[in-house]
Amino acid sequence: MLDYLDTTGLAEHLELATDLQTYYYYHGIAVFQELHTTTDSLRELQMALDYTFTPRQQVLTPTEILILSSISFIKSTPHTNQTDFEHVLAIVNAGRFTHYDENINILFYLYSLALYQDHHFQKAFAIANQGIDWLSNHDSHYMLADLFLLVAKTATALNDPQAATAASLKSDTLAEIFNQSRYHF
Repeated sequence: MLDYLDTTGLAEHLELATDLQTYYYYHGIAVFQELHTTTDSLRELQMALDYTFTPRQQVLTPTEILILSSISFIKSTPHTNQTDFEHVLAIVNAGRFTHYDENINILFYLYSLALYQDHHFQKAFAIANQGIDWLSNHDSHYMLADLFLLVAKTATALNDPQAATAASLKSDTLAEIFNQSRYHF
């Protein structure tokens, strides 16, 4: 993706703030995943956010929530700063977003994964399950298999083999039904 975004000159043809925001979001994520440079990635994600977001803004777009969640995740490596995630989660829980979009689902996954990677297993388990409830309440399956996989991993870390097996089976079933690949960590 990084090669495509860098070589196509795509950004030069974008005029709308929302299109530029999307471009810089994907470019920032690609820089993080491919080059592992958090500083450059965070700079591009902040640039993406700045196209539409203002600090006094009370209601966020799903894309702004996605960008803030990604910034929180990248800033959390190697130690989870729960304050950033909790701020975004509070916005979502309060319904302060323009409309539901499946990109909001990613917040729960990224927060739970950051907690898991930092060995905060109990909190990771709780956030992943909150995400599962959120997706179910919004009739969505996007990220559901991944969240169940996180529940399985956290349950294993918490020495709860019964919960781990049940969640793993659900993750496998959903991945098969919806022909999805999951992020295995």
